[in-house]
Amino acid sequence: MLPPINKKLEMEKNIIKKCFGGLEAEGLDTIAYNCAKLIVKNSYEKIVSGDFEIPSHNDIEQMLNKELKWNFDEDTVVADIKHNYSTWSDERVYDEVDKLDDMFEDERSIKIESIIKATVQECQRLVEKIQKEVKA
Repeated sequence: MLPPINKKLEMEKNIIKKCFGGLEAEGLDTIAYNCAKLIVKNSYEKIVSGDFEIPSHNDIEQMLNKELKWNFDEDTVVADIKHNYSTWSDERVYDEVDKLDDMFEDERSIKIESIIKATVQECQRLVEKIQKEVKA
């Protein structure tokens, strides 16, 4: 027997949310702002001298991967699924785990891309501000 769709969707949503530590959209902006501040702080001399280049997409992504503690903990996910659906076979549980892992990776990629874009924009804004102050 299939579980009610709403209950299953709610469980999936809650598990994915837990993997991201409950992070909401405004949290993404905060991460981007903090990342940009760190980049600018570490590159201040280059900014002032006019030699600054915004780090590459890959460099920002590596920086984020070091800082973000987002993870798909399979053991926790299995426990959550078994708690919600104690009658499911192990095969069904692990099929759901695979599905949720794919969902997590898709959402993670979207969030990372959003943070990188916002980080670049914030870097540009901060660099322009510093350069204007230096010229003044």
